[in-house]
Order: sequence, then structure tokens, then C-alpha cells
Amino acid sequence: MKNIFKLIILITITLNFAACEQEKEYANPENTRKAYLKHKEDAERDFPKHTDMEEPAERDNELRQMGINNLWYQAVQHGKPEAATQIAMAYYEKLKDYEKAIEWLEYSNSIKPTGKNSDQACTVYSAKRDFKEAIKWCKQAVDLGYEKAIAGLGVVYARDKDYENALVWLKKGDELKQDGAATNLGMVYSQLSGIDNLNKEYLKEAEKYYLKAIKDFPKDYVAVSNLVNFYHDKLKDNVKASAWAIAGVGNVFDITSVVELLAYNW
Repeated sequence: MKNIFKLIILITITLNFAACEQEKEYANPENTRKAYLKHKEDAERDFPKHTDMEEPAERDNELRQMGINNLWYQAVQHGKPEAATQIAMAYYEKLKDYEKAIEWLEYSNSIKPTGKNSDQACTVYSAKRDFKEAIKWCKQAVDLGYEKAIAGLGVVYARDKDYENALVWLKKGDELKQDGAATNLGMVYSQLSGIDNLNKEYLKEAEKYYLKAIKDFPKDYVAVSNLVNFYHDKLKDNVKASAWAIAGVGNVFDITSVVELLAYNW
């Protein structure tokens, strides 16, 4: 019995000692550095294009400026894709640095493809007007079940002047009542009408979707503005254009801007 008791004490001491050693190892800066290098080597082996990530010290000013120093460790040392995506969008939104944004988006994708990261990559490539890459990433987002990318994919096709595919995806987005889908459908049909000598069917479809956009999103400034401009520029119907501009006062427009529009521009 005494021997068993001694054995239990010995095991307990050994386990405690091992735990202390683990804590000590984790806290050791050199071991932390080794962990980072191992992660980087593994990542470079599997995803050589996307993992040349500088240490935070080399980007310290940028990361500190954006308040995201801690995200570097989460992304590179702990392999968290969402942290890499956050870094990417900070570069895109705050510094307008598309190349670094893409670098981190691709790195996030190399850890684990996610719908949100793919959608963000679509946004950045579209802003760069690299629509081929944008479409690829938007399709990946949709394939990963990220529904918000559906209307976005349609918008990218429209910007690339592929109106056939734009209509397909924007209509899918409109069925889900996604923000921007209906008003962008109006824009696509309006553009098609211009290509086809003001085709009346296209103009009718454009008006239908512009009105639907306002019905679905009555406080959407872009939707109301698009409808007003459509009546004024395309249909040359200043009565309806003025009516919708006035109807937007206090909702999406301030009264001064509408008065100036009606008094000086029309």
C-alpha cells in the first residue's frame, strides 16, 4: 500500500514538472520563434505562392497604424484564416494597398478556403479591375455556400460587360432580396437598351427593377438616385424624375440638394 502511495506521489510530481516545463517552453522566446519558423516552413511547402509573410517587426508601423498587431500572430503562428482575412481587409480599406490585401487573402485561403475570404478577394480584385480573378473568387465564395456573394458575382460580370451572366446571377440575388441586386438589374437592362438602340423591352425591364429596388429598400440612396437618373437621362421624363426626387426628401435626400437639382440642373 505504501509503495502504491509513493507511486501516485511520484506520478503527480512528474506530471506537474512536465506541465511546468511546457509552460516554460511556451514562454521561451526562442521556442516561440521556432514554432513560427516551423509553421512558415510547412506553409511554404504546401502553398509556396502565398506565405512570404514578413514578421510583425518589419511591418510594425503599418500594423500599429491599423491597430491589428495581434492579428499577425493569430494568422501566421496559429494559422487562423479569419485573422489573415481581417489583416487583408485592413490593408484594402484603410491603406488602399491592394497588393498586400491580396497577399493576405491568398494566405488565408491557403490555410482554409472560406466563403467570406473568397468574397473579400472578389471585392479587391474587382476594385483593381481584374475581373477574371474577381469572378474566380466570387464563384468560389458561392461554391462554399456564401450566399452574399451571389449578387456580387452578378455585379462583377456586369462590370466586365458580360451582361448575359450578369443577369443570371443578379436575378438569383434578387430572388433572395439581396441588397443591390434589383437596382443593378435595372442598370444592366438600361445599358443593354443603349447598346440596342433604346430597345423598349429593355427599358421596360430596367424601370421594373429600379422600382422594385425602391420597394425592397425604400431608404437606399443609390436605388432612388438610379431611378431618378433613369427617368431623367434615359426616358427624358422629367415629371417622373422630379416626382421621385421630391418623394425622396427627408428619406434619402435633403431638401437643399433636391431644390438645387430641380432649379439649376433641369
